[in-house]
Amino acid sequence: MTNVATLMIGQQLKSGWTIRALKPTLSTGTGGCFSYCFLATNNQGEEAFVKILDIKLDETLDEPLVDLQTRIQKFTYESDIALSCADQRLSRVAHAIDRGIISPSSPSGSGNQYPYLLFERAAGDLREQLTTSKYFGPSIAFKVLHDVATAVMQLHGKRIAHQDIKPSNVLNFEAGGHKVGDFGSAHFQHNPRPGRHLPLAGDPTYAPPEQLYQYSIDDWLLRRLMADVYHVGTARWTTESESKLST
Repeated sequence: MTNVATLMIGQQLKSGWTIRALKPTLSTGTGGCFSYCFLATNNQGEEAFVKILDIKLDETLDEPLVDLQTRIQKFTYESDIALSCADQRLSRVAHAIDRGIISPSSPSGSGNQYPYLLFERAAGDLREQLTTSKYFGPSIAFKVLHDVATAVMQLHGKRIAHQDIKPSNVLNFEAGGHKVGDFGSAHFQHNPRPGRHLPLAGDPTYAPPEQLYQYSIDDWLLRRLMADVYHVGTARWTTESESKLST
């Protein structure tokens, strides 16, 4: 990650945003193995979140080039969904600002091309909020649940299944409430995901029972959209979060 960070810091995106720093994360945080998160600013001093796909080859695989091609296709698919949601102004879905390719100069003088996706910046995610907040009472919890349920309703109205609803994908915008982000597992009914379908909808921790028992439902509405509804109702909190939610 250090090499990628060194290449990216100070680079300017085509829309005028400049990458300033790696996004700080909690020590307990999780994330994709082949993408990196940065913070960027524009000339007005506004901040944004940048997700950059790393293009390194995984030499442990039999066909690393095929794997890289698949990751690029999935990243492009994620970008398509995110920008489509932004164009349709879904109020409870994190707003994607732009996407493109960044080609920083490497020490050897040849620049690699890294796909990126630019989002509005949140104060943090719900997992972080639950971990660091001194108080997270019932009124806050119900407001968060309302925001998340509204996001799911908006996505489903566009025939988009998020498939990975959980605290780390619920973003806190302070005065703006909470929005759902991260479309790495999302699925659009009229434009299926490239490659094989995910065996589980998002994190196995939140998988509906039929998926854990490897029971496949052919109907798209039940297989995809109902999984989101299940995730909203069963997302688990940490031990610290449970005590805060019960106060």
